Amino acid sequence: MKYNQASYKQSHNSYDRDEDSHVSLTFHPDDPANAGCRGLEYDIWRHSDGTQGRSLGYFTVAHSTSSGPPFASYLGYLLSWHLADDSHDVIFVTVDIKSSKGAKESFPDEIDNYLREWFDAALIYSPGQLSPQSDDFVAYVRQNGWPDTDALRGKFVFCLSGNKDWKSYYAKTLPRQRLCFADIDFDSGKLVTVPSSGQQIIYSSNLSDSNFNTWRQSIASLRAANLIARGYVLNSQSIWQHAQQAKLNAFSTDKITGTTWACVGSTPFVQL
Repeated sequence: MKYNQASYKQSHNSYDRDEDSHVSLTFHPDDPANAGCRGLEYDIWRHSDGTQGRSLGYFTVAHSTSSGPPFASYLGYLLSWHLADDSHDVIFVTVDIKSSKGAKESFPDEIDNYLREWFDAALIYSPGQLSPQSDDFVAYVRQNGWPDTDALRGKFVFCLSGNKDWKSYYAKTLPRQRLCFADIDFDSGKLVTVPSSGQQIIYSSNLSDSNFNTWRQSIASLRAANLIARGYVLNSQSIWQHAQQAKLNAFSTDKITGTTWACVGSTPFVQL
């Protein structure tokens, strides 16, 4: 199946879970609701210095404070997961930008420099790999879709979320040279207007049961354009089942273990 035709479970605020990254990513065929995530999420804060993003503490991870462990610590967990099995399923890494102070213009190079310094850029499936000839990623996926999930084995898809101005600026600045994708927030209570062109091909929303009839239509429109839809804080069985009915791609949840229902099916990726 193509990546845009798959649904999969993600860990929400992965740095703040009882389960570590390896536990969250481990799939149990006999108990698919027990972890089995194919996505993780980290909230980052910028600490500018003269290294242009290369110092260990340039980006830290926390929800509501700028103090926290270096982002590199969590990137190390991803590298160890890869080293244990270099043919693993593709992992979606949401990088939620919490910072708002300082210039956005330096951010694109800073976050890419950080990933090159503290991760392995060769393991990242980047926008330029998706669309090597055109900056119009929306038009590209409308026509071609994403690669098959098997073709993405051993890779990580990094997607910027959070600060709207910073991620939008990142997506539009030398887009085929960037390491990360960038999402667009959509209001679950309003119908999405699907673009015909642009660089942002992933949509995210905090979904609610009360707006189900609206966001179900939005997700159908996004799916028809081969765009990826991510819902987060899917922490009840009812919202989870609604998301399945809507054929959501990425199910971001705090319910990593301890439920019988927080899974997309009997395999990590399920065809929509």
